[in-house]
Amino acid sequence: MTTLRLTTASALILLLGGCSESVLLSNGRGGGDSAYDDDDYDPAPGDDDDGDGNDGAAGEDEPPPEDEDDFLATEPRATDVYVFIANPERDTVSKVHAESRAIQTIDVGDNPTMVLVSSDYTRAVAFNQGDDTVSIIDIDTNDVTEVAVREDFNFIQISPDGRHVVAWFNAALEDASFDVDGVRSFTEVSFVDTLDGSVESYSVGFNPKNIKFTADSARAVVVSDSFFTIAQLNSDPIALSLIDLAADPLDPPVAAEVEVTPNGLWAFVRYQGLDDILVVSLSDGALGTLDGGLSPTDMDLSPDGTECLVVARDSSELRVFDAIDPLNVPVTILPTPVNSTIGSLVLSPDGLRGLLFTTAVLEDRVTFWDVAQGTMVERRLEKPIEAVAISPDGNSALVIHTLQDAPDENDLFTDSYALTVIDLNTWLTNPVALASKPTSWTTSNDGRFSLFIMENNRNVGVIDYATRLVDDVLVPSLPAYIGIMPLETEPEDALGWVSQQHDLGRISFLKPYDLSLQTVTGFELNSDID
Repeated sequence: MTTLRLTTASALILLLGGCSESVLLSNGRGGGDSAYDDDDYDPAPGDDDDGDGNDGAAGEDEPPPEDEDDFLATEPRATDVYVFIANPERDTVSKVHAESRAIQTIDVGDNPTMVLVSSDYTRAVAFNQGDDTVSIIDIDTNDVTEVAVREDFNFIQISPDGRHVVAWFNAALEDASFDVDGVRSFTEVSFVDTLDGSVESYSVGFNPKNIKFTADSARAVVVSDSFFTIAQLNSDPIALSLIDLAADPLDPPVAAEVEVTPNGLWAFVRYQGLDDILVVSLSDGALGTLDGGLSPTDMDLSPDGTECLVVARDSSELRVFDAIDPLNVPVTILPTPVNSTIGSLVLSPDGLRGLLFTTAVLEDRVTFWDVAQGTMVERRLEKPIEAVAISPDGNSALVIHTLQDAPDENDLFTDSYALTVIDLNTWLTNPVALASKPTSWTTSNDGRFSLFIMENNRNVGVIDYATRLVDDVLVPSLPAYIGIMPLETEPEDALGWVSQQHDLGRISFLKPYDLSLQTVTGFELNSDID
């Protein structure tokens, strides 16, 4: 175990948005609802024809688009008591009691690749890619209802209220298969009602890229480049309406980001390579445009949903649009520091602080935006930025750095993976060298602790934001998934879990407060604690 103590290195602020069980470290956005946080998603694969990482939207001398991939993409898979683990090779889901460590094995469909948990902790949902089914698990009784969805899907999303699951083919997934056996459609989605076990399937716009739910879970918006399909989930049967986005039918632009206001009235669309922001009325399908400045590279809603913020990289502006009446209220334009490349934004959960930075070029600077005061201050970091986050309480920040260094940089962190923990109230920082690339991240509900795992490394990182200390704990096998139980508890009661690569299944429970570890091996054998 290694403890790295606080240093007073150059400062930076980052945003780590909270969710019930995992937190998204985001390359250029704040929030982080729950996993597979699809506010940011990779556009259609294959756009990078020359292999240089640039999809062609930028010119020869311009930096590429900001990296919008989420650092962590994991839907909640734990209740306040249980952790659910899919076992694809055994066609089962393991239900592990976090306190007693008792394990129950639940038979589901063929090759379960995802398991999600409803927000009220009453149902778990497994997606079985091998036989194109969804298994709805009653968490109290372990009873399973299995329903068939359309073929060739690889992804599911769950509504905020946990009632509906949408299954679809996500072409942006790294392992997405485009094989055709007979016939295959790329326009279909299946809506599964987890309360009554019914399923409704429809053909929507070509190549769906995202599913957005309204805050009340009454509607789902299926996003494709040329159309929005709005599903009224409370109707019986589900009522669909199609909104034509008036895109070029021969060469439609690629939607880079879509934001839907919490009230479900408006959607904002940022396209790759276009300066205008498309505004869509979800009530009547009317379209409008907003001037996004030169080369808008990031777009976010404010935490309260009243503003849409657009970063215009080439005109060094932050444009703030009214999200209640976007077509009639004048835009507020805030200049950003011209000495820094700024293409991404993250906001604190209370909306009072923001971080502006870039992931497109190797620049080791960040700009802190005090929203109330209207001031922006540039600060320097140890290395360029890979991802940024702020804790749920807004007091701490985290930056994941690139392996590459800024030009002419040569110091202790040169050619090393690294992260920086920051106290946002004092700007004291703790830059930490890492053995390998961080791959997954999770944080406690109260923002006190975070856990992370690294590529091909058995050490689990533990951050205590109260002290800014970073530790590591060695687990028996290579980690696969990580989480913290979604309990509102005292710091000493916080409990993390790390599922690991093991032939019989292995999970370790880690207390970040004292770094104690207990491991259960053999999901199918119900073995004792090691």
